[in-house]
Amino acid sequence: MDKTNFLLTQGQACADAKLHLSNYLLGYGGQNLLALRTLAMFDGWQRLAQDKLANKARSLTDVFDDDVLLAVSMGWLDVNEVAAEVVQQLEAAKG
Repeated sequence: MDKTNFLLTQGQACADAKLHLSNYLLGYGGQNLLALRTLAMFDGWQRLAQDKLANKARSLTDVFDDDVLLAVSMGWLDVNEVAAEVVQQLEAAKG
């Protein structure tokens, strides 16, 4: 995927995520406007999301067998590289 397509895809993903979050918060705020006002003032969302992604990555290692764990821990296998290759395979299959 070239840089232009990546940026367009990233922009669309962000727009989709914003719509999803807006819809969720609309329902949430409809039930508890005071709580939504409090959340609107919270400044730690980026850190919380980063922590959540780290926890998801940690849980993924639970399915790694010993060979994969050893290869990753020794730096012989790059999970980011393998994941990027799989992304390309899936995108190519989508067409």
